[in-house]
Amino acid sequence: MSDDPNRFEKRTATIDEEDAAQADLPYERLRAALLDTAGLDTLPEPEPLIHGVLQRDSLAWLAGRPGSAKTFVALDMAGAVGAGETWQGYRVTQGPVLYLIAEGARGIRPRVRAWESASGRKRAVIPSPVRWRGPPGARASRGC
Repeated sequence: MSDDPNRFEKRTATIDEEDAAQADLPYERLRAALLDTAGLDTLPEPEPLIHGVLQRDSLAWLAGRPGSAKTFVALDMAGAVGAGETWQGYRVTQGPVLYLIAEGARGIRPRVRAWESASGRKRAVIPSPVRWRGPPGARASRGC
C-alpha cells in the first residue's frame, strides 16, 4: 500500500479524466439525467395502469414461491390491460401489452391454458426466448 497521502485524490483525478474521454458511457448518461430535489417537481404525476396497483412507466416485480401463481397473476393483469377490463375489481387504463416470457416459452403453455380457462379470453404469443442485449462487454446475471 502506498504511503502517499494524496493517492485517493490522484486516482480520482485519473478516473475523472477517463470519464471525460468516454462521455458516451452509460454512467455519463445517468449523470446527465440526475435531478436535484427541486427537479422532482418537474416530473409528471404517475399515471395509473391498474388503479391502486400498478403505474404506467414503472417497474413491478411479482415475487413468491414456485407454484404460487405469479405468472397467472401477471397474465391476468396483462389481459385486463389489453382488454381494458377491470382487474380483480380495480379500474384499468387500456393499452397495448407485451408480455415477455422470461421463464421460457416451453413452460408457459399450461399457465396460458389455465388463464384462458379462467378468464374466457385468448391471447397471441410469440414463443421465443428473450435475449438480453446490453452494452458491449456487459453480461446478464443468471439465477437472480
